[in-house]
Amino acid sequence: MEGPFAVSPDGKTFAAIATSGSVHLYNTSTWAFKDSLEGYVRSSVRHLKFSPDGLLVATGGDVVVTVGQMLWDVKTGQCLRTLKGHKDILSGLAFSPSGQQLATSSEDYTIRLWDVRTGTMELVFDGGHDVGRPTVEYSPDGKVLAFCFLQEAVRLWSLDSRECRHVLDHPSQDVSGMAFSPDGKLISTCGFNASVITWDATTGNSLWTFKDGQDYVFFSISYSPKYGQHIVCAAGDGTAKIFDRETGQPRVILGDAKNGHAGNGHSGSVFTAVFSADGFQIATAGMDKTVRLWDARTGDPGPVLRGHSAPVRNVTFLPNRPQIASSSDDGMIRLWDMRLGRIRWVVDKKLKTEDKEGLIVDLSPDGQMLATSNKVKVVQVWD
Repeated sequence: MEGPFAVSPDGKTFAAIATSGSVHLYNTSTWAFKDSLEGYVRSSVRHLKFSPDGLLVATGGDVVVTVGQMLWDVKTGQCLRTLKGHKDILSGLAFSPSGQQLATSSEDYTIRLWDVRTGTMELVFDGGHDVGRPTVEYSPDGKVLAFCFLQEAVRLWSLDSRECRHVLDHPSQDVSGMAFSPDGKLISTCGFNASVITWDATTGNSLWTFKDGQDYVFFSISYSPKYGQHIVCAAGDGTAKIFDRETGQPRVILGDAKNGHAGNGHSGSVFTAVFSADGFQIATAGMDKTVRLWDARTGDPGPVLRGHSAPVRNVTFLPNRPQIASSSDDGMIRLWDMRLGRIRWVVDKKLKTEDKEGLIVDLSPDGQMLATSNKVKVVQVWD
């Protein structure tokens, strides 16, 4: 699930969207400010993605008609290319695994493919009218593009032959998320009607379907890393469900009182559930303003990370670091130390344009004192 931040593949650079319209880059070793990507008006950036090699950042948002999507050099902070073509708000970005192509989706009901090196628009998929916000994802080998318009089926498009290979009809065509398995053999979709389906990505055949029969939404879906043996879905019933890839049976339900998790689950919808890089942990974020950690193998609950003052929409593990990033409706991006189970850094999205270096907050190791600093080099320590 896309959020107001992104982490480079090597985990060394953290990018955060500020309401000033800029994107701030931070060094994750020290959390020192690195650069500010300027080019948008206030509150207009909604999406950002690092290229697979971490050398580029793609941004886009509300003003694609006048400004377009931008490709930035992470090292220099310079805008390399501006991609113009969409006629409405951007709804998503995705780099191909090779990093040579960028897919963008928009509320103008189109998906466009761009050559990253030249900025040339290569292909346009037109969904027609009144089809909502489209979503898009590349297969791991970069040969297939999966995309879906709201209330329509998922389409698997061959980028070699430039033909639609398969149409995947989810029940009621109400897809809320989709994900390829790491080996690219499967693609799974989840829906607004508490359903999950896994498909054979080569044949387009449905392999299994899970239907709860309850009235809630699956908000996100993702595979475990490396072999992709398990699938985790964040659910509107306050749980996250881990499915076996082959059978579709729920192996563990995180936060379910029936699994002995009474009092340890979220007290409202779970918006995001993601695996750690080693697949041993799962982080969930929810309506109850918390981030929760779980043992992915046993389902046992771990630390509960509290600090946000509004529902938490996004959470991710930082690569190669014992840290988690989360973002919330409170306008704050928080970085958590998994070893200590507490906040280590806070980035305030609600920054004034002139405060380009942002507000960084650091807690003392015992959690008793708070230090803040900003562009004007004023450091304040709070008890």
